[in-house]
Amino acid sequence: MKRLILKGSWFIFSSIFLCALTVFVITFYTPLDDNEQFFSYLDFLENGFPGLIEKTEVICYFKPIFDKTLDQRLSPECFGLDKRGYRNSTALQKADIVAIGDSQTFGYNASINKTWPAQLATLTGQSVYNMSVMAYGPVHYLVLMNEALKLSPKTIVVGIYMGNNMLSAFRLAYNNDLYKFLRKKEYMETGKDYFEDFSHRFNDVVKKRDNFFMFYEKTHVMEWLKRNLNPLKLFLTIDRFKGSAFDRGKNWAISDHNEGAFYESKTLRTVLQIKSRLMSMDTDNELVAREGLRITKDAMKLMKEKAQKHSVKLIFLLIPTKELVYADLCKVDKRPDNDTYFRLVKMETTITGDILAFCKQNGIQCVNSFTKLRESLSKGNKIYIESVDGHPSEEGYANVAETLLPYVR
Repeated sequence: MKRLILKGSWFIFSSIFLCALTVFVITFYTPLDDNEQFFSYLDFLENGFPGLIEKTEVICYFKPIFDKTLDQRLSPECFGLDKRGYRNSTALQKADIVAIGDSQTFGYNASINKTWPAQLATLTGQSVYNMSVMAYGPVHYLVLMNEALKLSPKTIVVGIYMGNNMLSAFRLAYNNDLYKFLRKKEYMETGKDYFEDFSHRFNDVVKKRDNFFMFYEKTHVMEWLKRNLNPLKLFLTIDRFKGSAFDRGKNWAISDHNEGAFYESKTLRTVLQIKSRLMSMDTDNELVAREGLRITKDAMKLMKEKAQKHSVKLIFLLIPTKELVYADLCKVDKRPDNDTYFRLVKMETTITGDILAFCKQNGIQCVNSFTKLRESLSKGNKIYIESVDGHPSEEGYANVAETLLPYVR
């Protein structure tokens, strides 16, 4: 009898152990198909859209529909999008305000009712339609003006994200022949080559970071076990790496201070991208950034003409990088001139000033959300999440909406 009990116990114990080991290996050592998809998926789960959990729902966002003028659109079949493929509860036929932009306006990190366009609607009592898509830029915004005007808005707000909109502007202008009119003659045929070279170098920087993150997760087994000791958590994908975003980012920043940085206090902590951000805005050394800035301003001028023609108020909303907003807390001004973070802050400040001066000179209304975000952060508000991701939190989006309030009443 004792032998039977022992054999039975051993069989049960072995089965449980093998099951646990299988779950561990599948969950921990076999992520998604490749690094890029793995980290995109990981970002969605850790910060992306509350409620967007199923892998099939996430993948839909990485399978856009081809569009000859915009290159790509999101499928209306994706979770959280209206029948036009935009992030709204309803596809409005008429709107008081239309918001155009990229992921910063789309509302990455926020639920659908906590994006800055949605919070602006709550603050003003006006109807706001969000016409934004991740990875879009100023040339996309110019194209979307026609679609926005069909909703007969009183105001159109265009979000210009300083972090990468210049790259997006260059990419569409030089990769799609519909926009030859935005190109410089001297780069008419070679622009694609410049962008390809830049993309390779930029992607190498991002890949180096992601490889570090992957290695970190696979070697910090004890941390992973502590986070997932509860058996239920082993079966909840969303808890797979939750809580590790800051730790892996901090270790990455420590490993190479030219690549990243971090801020940590009793109330706030986050990770900052330094080298890749600087590359995106380095008008001194990168043709793609310099030419992208020129295209951005040309597109802004054309958007102003379209708005005036239809008697619609047009506002350009400048959205700063997380790195610039955190600069005071990180005491960047105390760093040497050749420090990567110092150069990044100096570059973004210069470009922002250039765009604001351009707006003033051309009678274009530009509103900068930097001051409101910096003030909020200085009060200890968690306006950004803890990971390397650069999008605001729901509280940060509230600050962006508050910036616009005096201009759209």
